[in-house]
Amino acid sequence: MRSTMAACFMIMALTGTALADDDDEKKSKMKFWNLTGVDLTEISLAPAGTDKFGDNQTKNDDNNQAEADERLPLTDVTAGTYDVRIKDKDGRTCLVKNVEVKDSGPYSFSIEADQLTDCKT
Repeated sequence: MRSTMAACFMIMALTGTALADDDDEKKSKMKFWNLTGVDLTEISLAPAGTDKFGDNQTKNDDNNQAEADERLPLTDVTAGTYDVRIKDKDGRTCLVKNVEVKDSGPYSFSIEADQLTDCKT
């Protein structure tokens, strides 16, 4: 009886760990694909229509930037519609509004050069 209960607890513990690993893996799968053609030093997201921007996502990269054509891991972001504020290595800041962020697929969202219309230096 004790060995059966111990086996049940072991299975429960292993299953819980596997589920936690799956959650971590899903979070790490969310990525931004930089198709702007320039290296970005800041990327922050705010729920669409607000100015409640989150942390700079480029801090998730080894060199603290999202290079052109790089896929940058996202943290503390859920699927939804966001306004995205970016800053490139030359100091230009741009706002891209109403960007759909997905939690499935090879990347969550991308921004292309032609979307950079609301920019300031």
